[in-house]
Amino acid sequence: MGETKKVFFIGDVAMDEYYSAPYFPKIKEKILVQTLPAQMGGMIANAACVYAGYGAPVSFLTALNPGAVSKKLCRGLNEAGIDTEFMVWDESLPDAKTIIILAEGEHTVFIPTLNLQRIELSGEAMEALRQAEEKLGDRIRYTTPLLREVQAGTPTVWAYRTAGLLYIKVYDGILRFAGVIPAPDTADVCYFTERLGKEFALKSCELRISGDDAKACGKLLKGYFKRIVCE
Repeated sequence: MGETKKVFFIGDVAMDEYYSAPYFPKIKEKILVQTLPAQMGGMIANAACVYAGYGAPVSFLTALNPGAVSKKLCRGLNEAGIDTEFMVWDESLPDAKTIIILAEGEHTVFIPTLNLQRIELSGEAMEALRQAEEKLGDRIRYTTPLLREVQAGTPTVWAYRTAGLLYIKVYDGILRFAGVIPAPDTADVCYFTERLGKEFALKSCELRISGDDAKACGKLLKGYFKRIVCE
């Protein structure tokens, strides 16, 4: 029977609050906006949700206050099949949220800072990470997708595959998604792209792909994107 691996995602989760405005206001101007349904967001939380869709055990860890917004975010993670046992609770933190204004065909994002410089992990979380290191040794990987910034004025998906991992980012004016996904072969890249297409309008995006078997992956993904560039 195969070994089941648990993946820990440590990073951001936030409540995205959407508002629609007839136009974007000038400095000192006051306008009425329409409140739209809020939804759970955050680059690392989005990555955890996509990975949990594979059916793998996933744990998410960050620091939040113990208020109603935080509890709603944790419920959203749990409903996506993500464990939040190791969350860090800090009453001094403000609510984790972003404010997104939709106006004139564009969106502007305001991100209130949490002033969070470090996360004090609990003994249980440290023990879980220690056990993973003890069990896997040098096979354990600490990865981040935030190794490269993409300059793109149009909706763009950047992908880089190396050493059996797919680093991927989705841009749509702002960075919408960033993740690192196991992809030992090109079939895994296709499977992940199908799942990603359920969250984002990939057919309006350009794909920029590089790394291992970039041209082969580009051919397989031809029908998913507006345009594909193998870098």
